[in-house]
Amino acid sequence: MKGSTLFATGAAASVILALVLTRVAPSEYFFFAAYVVLQFIVLATAWNILGGYAGYVNFGSGAFFAVGAYTAVVLIKAFDAPLLLQLIAAAGVTGLMGFAIGAMTLRLRGIFFSIATVAIAVICETVVINSAFVGGSRGIAILQPTAPAWFGSYTRLLFAVMALLAVLAVALARYVQTSWIGRSLRRSKRRVAQVSAAPPSPRSSSLRWNAPPAAARWKRTSDCWRRMRDWRGRLRGN
Repeated sequence: MKGSTLFATGAAASVILALVLTRVAPSEYFFFAAYVVLQFIVLATAWNILGGYAGYVNFGSGAFFAVGAYTAVVLIKAFDAPLLLQLIAAAGVTGLMGFAIGAMTLRLRGIFFSIATVAIAVICETVVINSAFVGGSRGIAILQPTAPAWFGSYTRLLFAVMALLAVLAVALARYVQTSWIGRSLRRSKRRVAQVSAAPPSPRSSSLRWNAPPAAARWKRTSDCWRRMRDWRGRLRGN
């Protein structure tokens, strides 16, 4: 209980500090750089939930991030939607996408799951490159909307929003770690590690292909090349 109180106090202090910085920090570059750092904190925390707790090596995190970004682009171009609506829609679309892909791929393990996530990233990239509405391979440039008076610039507003998202991401990861979800994920990870490290059963060993010794493999290779040379000589003689 004490740890939860300290964490909540630190999270609230971090958000308040971000809001104060938008008023006192003079450099716009500071907010741009801090936004990038906070963005990668969110991405790393999201990866840690799947890769750290459950043991799934996911190479498709960038695809989900891109889907959320391009969802916001579509809403801006089609409806000139505000930032709050963009955030809600991006979270909903990527959540549904994650649920659908998880239902298809979470039964895979090890390298097979990793290959599937790479395929997801490639598919998303192909769809975006061939979509003229969102700019295709050229990308897209969007004018910055007018920021609220408190923040002074849109870059400062995005910094404050990303700081809030980073705090929420870390809080969600902490909840997953301490709840039954995290315990189940870690138990599943340990079970897979134990199965992978266990020696094969006699039944599976009897069905396993036994590789011939190196000398036997070399002899078979030499015989194969010798037969190929003989056939080539016969064809040339004819």
